[in-house]
Parts: sequence; C-alpha cells; structure tokens
Amino acid sequence: MKKTKQIFLCLILSFSFYFGIHQQIAAQNKPDRFKLLRDSLDKLSDDVIGLDELIDVSINQVNITDFLRGVSKTNAVNISVDPTLDIKITSSFTKVRLKDLLIFLCKTYDLDIQILGNILIIKKLTIPLDKPKIDPPYIPNITYSQSCDCLSLDLKSDTLSVITKILSKLTGKNIIYTQDLNNTMVNGFIQNASLEQTLEKLGMTNGFNVVKTYDGFYYIDKKSGNKPNEGLTETQKNQLPKKSIEDSTQLNIEIDSIGMINISGTNVPIQMVIDKLVKKAKLNYFNYNEIKGLTTLNLKNISLLELLLYLFKGTTYSFRYDNSIYFFGEQQAEGVKESRLFKFQNRSVEKIADFIPAEIKKGIDIKEFQEQNSLIISGPLTNIINMEQYLRDVDKLVPMIIIEVLIVDSKTGHTTKTGLEAGIKDKASVSGGKLYPEVNYNLNAASINSLINSFNGYGVVKLGKVTENFYFNIGVLEDQGIVKKRSTPKLATLNGHEATMTLGNTEYYLEESNNVIGSQNPQNIITKQYKSVKADFTLKIKPIISGNEQITLDIKVEQSDFTGRISPQAPPGAVTRNFESMIRVKNEEMILLGGLEAKSLSDAGSGVPLLGRIPILKWFFSSRTKERSSTKLNIFIKAIIVY
Repeated sequence: MKKTKQIFLCLILSFSFYFGIHQQIAAQNKPDRFKLLRDSLDKLSDDVIGLDELIDVSINQVNITDFLRGVSKTNAVNISVDPTLDIKITSSFTKVRLKDLLIFLCKTYDLDIQILGNILIIKKLTIPLDKPKIDPPYIPNITYSQSCDCLSLDLKSDTLSVITKILSKLTGKNIIYTQDLNNTMVNGFIQNASLEQTLEKLGMTNGFNVVKTYDGFYYIDKKSGNKPNEGLTETQKNQLPKKSIEDSTQLNIEIDSIGMINISGTNVPIQMVIDKLVKKAKLNYFNYNEIKGLTTLNLKNISLLELLLYLFKGTTYSFRYDNSIYFFGEQQAEGVKESRLFKFQNRSVEKIADFIPAEIKKGIDIKEFQEQNSLIISGPLTNIINMEQYLRDVDKLVPMIIIEVLIVDSKTGHTTKTGLEAGIKDKASVSGGKLYPEVNYNLNAASINSLINSFNGYGVVKLGKVTENFYFNIGVLEDQGIVKKRSTPKLATLNGHEATMTLGNTEYYLEESNNVIGSQNPQNIITKQYKSVKADFTLKIKPIISGNEQITLDIKVEQSDFTGRISPQAPPGAVTRNFESMIRVKNEEMILLGGLEAKSLSDAGSGVPLLGRIPILKWFFSSRTKERSSTKLNIFIKAIIVY
C-alpha cells in the first residue's frame, strides 16, 4: 500500500513538472504585447518628437481623459481617449518620457494603444476569443464528367440522403425517395457510368428499387413483396412512370358525331390527355416540348378549342392550329406563336392598349393600326384568345350625351329722381322739357321774368327780375327697366369626355405712351396702342353615365362682364362670377343652376343745409336720386343620352 502511494505521488510530480515546462515554453514563444507596443512607440517617436520629451507631473484622483488631454497639449502629441473609460489616476512622475508613461498606464489599467498615422487611440484592452476549430463537412467521393455525362464514386457507409443531394446537383436530375430510406447506408464503387446505371447498380447491392417517372424524376423505394403502388402517397403515385400512371389513373374521353367532347380524370398528366385526345379524334399534331404537369377535369359537351384553352390555362404551354396540324409546346416556342388582327366596331383604338391589364398583356406584343381602327396582336394562341375576349368585352357602344343649355341673364332697375334746381349758366338757356308721364321741365330767365311780372301788382309784394343767364329746373320722375338675355346653345360629347362652351365679348381702349429720345436734341415720341379686354361666359360639363340611365354632371361656370369706365380713355371695369357643382340627373331631366345674383342700392342727394332735411320743405330745397338694380344669372341644363 505504501509503495502504491509513492508511485502515485511520483506520477503527480512528473505531470506537474511537465505542465510547468510546457507553460514556460508557450510563454517564451508568445510575443509580449508591451514589447510590441514599445517598438511601435519607438518607431513613431521618430516623427512625433513629443513622445521622447520628459515630463513632471503629480496628480490625485484625476480622470484619465482630462489627464491625457493636458499631456497631449503640452507635448504636441495627438491622443484620443475612449469616452467610455472612467478611470481615476493618482501618481507622481519626475522626468519620465511620455511613451514610458503611456506604457505604464496600459500595464496598470489594462489599456491598449492603437496607432493610426500619428494619432494614438487609447481604449480598454479586449482579448480576442479563440475561434473554435470547425472540421470541414464530410463529402462523399463522387465525381461527374459533363463531357461524357458519366459518374464515378467510391462510397463507404454514406447516407442515401447525402448521396442523392450530391447526385442531383452534379447531374441536374431530380431524385426522390421514401422517408424510411433517409438514413440508409450505401456502399459501392462505380467507374464512368450514367446516372441511371449508377442508381440501378446501387439499388441492386443496397436493397432498394429505382424507377424513372413519367416526368423525368428518379423514384427510390425499399424492396418488398408488396403490390406495385401499395403504401404510396398521391404525390408519389403521380411521380410513377407512364405505365404505372395509366394503370392507376382513370381517364375517360368520349367524342360524339359532331365533335363535342366529354372528358373526366383526376390528377392526370397533361401530356397523357393530349396523347389520348389526338388519338381518339385522329388529329395530326406535333410536340415541340414535353408537356409537364397534372390536371383534374370533368367537362361535358365541350369543343376541342375550349378543352385545349382550359387545359393550358395558367401553364407555360400553348398550342396553335395550322394546315390541319396542331402544334404543342412552350409559349416561347416560335411554332406555337400566332399573329391576329382585332378590329374594333364601336370605339376608337387610340390609347386602348393603355387600359389593358398587365396580366392580360403578359407575353403578347400589341401594335396599334389606326388606319383600320385595329390592334395587331402577336403571341401564344392561348394568351391571344384571352386578349380577344377582353377586347370584345370593352368594345361596347359608347353613348353620346347631348346637353341643352338655356342661359337667362336678367337685369332689373328702379330709379327715382325728385327736386328743384336753380343756377346761372355761361349762356342763356332755352325753356322746355317733359311734363308727362314724367316731369322734367327747364325754365330760362325770360320765362321766369314773365312769371314774376304776372305776380307783380297784386298786393304789396313786388319781385325783381332775374339775370338773363338764370335757369330753373323742376324734376319729378321714376324709371323702371327689365332686360333679359337668353341663349340656347347645345353641346354634344361622348360619355366621360368634357364639353366646353365659351361666349365672349371684346372691347378696346386706347393707351398712349410718351417717350423722350436724345439729350442734346430731345424728341418727343407719342405712341398710341389699342388694347383689348375680354369678358367671357364659359361653361364646362363632363357627363358620366351610370346605371338606370343616371347621369353625373361635373359642371364649371365662369362669367365675366364689363362695368362702366372711369374715363373715356380708361379700360372698362370687369366683374366675374363663377361656381362649380357636381350633380346627378335622370335622362332628359332638366335642372336649374341659379344663385349668381348681384344687387346694388344707392341713395344720393343735394340741397340747402337744414331746409333740405325738413319734411315737405325738402322737396323745394333739395334734389334727390334713388337707384336700385338687380342682376341674376340662371342656367337650365338638360342632358339626353343618345346611342
């Protein structure tokens, strides 16, 4: 027992000695980071002299950032400190080089210095973690020669899932297998054989079956005594070769005496449908490509064209009929493309291509043929037929709308003028005027003197005569007026298109400009120019027909008119009225758009102060004018649909 303990103690001491020696050797081989740091600073000090300058410093609980900022300014050294460092320094240094001080700080506070040009970046030391060693993935020994389309492999207990994945990537062929074979181990050595031969020989030696399916897949299942398709899912059954599919799939096709077809089948390959169909109907056909994919159909009393359209709808395949031969293949194959001319009967071809959905235009080239109001369509026949069906749906008769407009612009005015007026003119006036139905009579000096003479001699009152230029006017009148303007234009436009009507009036005014040319012999040049001013009535209507012959009208009305001039040479004033409205009316229904009304009222007068405001007396000592006017614009609109 004692001897055993001694042996165990010797083993421990030997292991400790070996481990210590190994650590010393590793430490000697590992480079000292401070030595590397010193070498870097020594090399940098040739360009940055401040690193070798001596400094004296004594600090107590000073932040390292503030300390190094002061040192960098003193020694003219570019130092950047990580802002996340929160270190307080307490030290005293005498005649120490700056680079020695920086190394001391790195050792004491676990810092690191990164040198970028002549900039020192001081940050916390980060020790990189050793990356774990990852063994490269195991790849079975399989090679493929594209020139001879042959495989060579040397397999030693490799899984079937890995092998099939590598074989599919190398050859571009699809290989599938049942889930119970996922971890099956495969062994074998084959030299320069095709994929089909390779899979067949591996299946023979490793206990599984390999079958090439109808659409080019290789299907692998376990060898057993079961029936051919027992235990397979529907998807796996669909991948079986042609013979197996025909045995397990029921496809019924019947063609009557007039060529109408009854067909039914579930998960049937499209190529099988075409093969049986052309044989049953005794058609001439040509396949550019193998038609891949499955279909389920149950159609009765359908034509051959309709059946083919349903069969290829949503696929990348199409067909074409030419000289009693049917051509089948990919849509991009030239043999199945066709060109047709679609002529519009009811609408214009212009810009119609912009309204065709992108999904319908996919794979089709469209050109406008405006001379014949047609579209030239080129592409796969299945896409062309879908396009033609859409164009027939939109080629409808576009209704026209006749818009009858009745514009009534009425103006009413009422003016009352009363009062007496007397004065002296530059020359003698003439007596005369109106006495009925309005009173507006003017008396001159002779008439007034005759009237005065007729009063003189009665009583004690005697009036003197007036001067010969004196006049006296008596005015009592009332004026009313109603002016109506009517216009009845008619507009016609297509549904959804705007109709515009403009009625305008233009007046001119004179504009003079005076220009002086020259300084020593100035010449005065007067230029006269007549300029125009327009007043328009504009009506814009955009009709849109909806259901039950309802018409939505988007109406915009703008009206401008002239007002009086402030002087004969001045341009006329203008007043503008406009409104916008959107309404709905029935066919042949009339509506009234009104509300554009303007009213004005004025009451002006002049007279003798105080006396001109006293009732009754004011009629003899004042002259007054009252004016009231109203302007109203009414628009009646009637829309009529014409097909």
